[in-house]
Amino acid sequence: MATRRRAFGNIRPVGRSSWEASYKVDGIRHKAPRTFPTKADGSVWLAIIQADITRGVWIDPTAGQETLRSYVDGWLDRKQKVNHYRPRSLELVTGLLNGIILPGLGDRELSEIKTPHVRSWHAEVAARRTPGQAAKAYRLLHTILGEAAADGVIPFNPCAIKGAGNENTSERPQLSMEMIERIVEKLNDRYRLNDYYKNKVADHRYEALVWTAALSGLREGELFALERQDIDILHRAISVTKQVQMVGRERAVGPPKSAAGHRVVTIPKTLAAMLDDHLKAYVGPERHALVFTSDQGLPMERGRWASVWRRSVKASGFDPAIHFHDLRHHAGTLAAQLGATTKELMDRLDHSTMRASLLYQYSTQERQREIADRMDQVLIRQPRGVAKQS
Repeated sequence: MATRRRAFGNIRPVGRSSWEASYKVDGIRHKAPRTFPTKADGSVWLAIIQADITRGVWIDPTAGQETLRSYVDGWLDRKQKVNHYRPRSLELVTGLLNGIILPGLGDRELSEIKTPHVRSWHAEVAARRTPGQAAKAYRLLHTILGEAAADGVIPFNPCAIKGAGNENTSERPQLSMEMIERIVEKLNDRYRLNDYYKNKVADHRYEALVWTAALSGLREGELFALERQDIDILHRAISVTKQVQMVGRERAVGPPKSAAGHRVVTIPKTLAAMLDDHLKAYVGPERHALVFTSDQGLPMERGRWASVWRRSVKASGFDPAIHFHDLRHHAGTLAAQLGATTKELMDRLDHSTMRASLLYQYSTQERQREIADRMDQVLIRQPRGVAKQS
């Protein structure tokens, strides 16, 4: 009588008391990672594998044998082929990979990286790095291993630490018009802050830069990329079509940060008049002449400008933690207080999602008092007893 063969897989004895189970997929035989004490146990394991194949959730056991370092090389190449990262973003990603992620996990095989390993790695990173760096590194690792899981290389994403990717940044300082005026005053007198420039006369080339940031909400890179042709004084409009990023020490000009970045920002008459004076005094007649340049007439560099800004803030007597980027926050808050809708804020500030614009629409005591006063004005016009009737 012929021996009946198994419909799926194969089980054979190994020694006196063990059984080995194996199966084929696409002509390649895969063995169970361990032997079984009984033939029935091997049959159960094969049934589970067969069910996974039927449901389309089977993972090739050899796929996860690649190290994280090797997988990241291919992952990064794929991202670059579809232009996923811009030069500055690529620099940040490679910095996180080479400086934080790969030193701790790079030599582990993907299949070996489990949640406890990620948890241990994250604890070490959090102890040595700033909260922001730890959160960014965790989010990047989560993205990479998430794609590995989606590609069927590993069965699931082991990054499952609740809150590890959150950045609990402190609330940024709120700048008033008076504070900005004071900082601009010190910028205009900046040569007095450095003996090296003691024979120089003060100029106002940075005044328009600061007020454009404080009233238009343009990002630093967008401001540094503005050309004469982008400024329409007659219609009080600024066209944003590009931004500057520093990649190492190289100045790279590319598209704005998001898909909504190409936009036209309308500015107040006062700022338009200031920019008109600035163009006449400090900008060449060519269409592509940069609007904002350094004291030497060179393209603005983030590091040098940050140094000038920091000295002026300190000379003004304000918190040195005030960043130039806080002027963008001031512009968004001011627009929200003047009644800009969420959609209008998104258009003006180049926000791809509502969440970012909603941050500027928080309630303030001054705003609440204004709302209450307007309620009084409405109630005064109503006939007596309106409250009782309602």
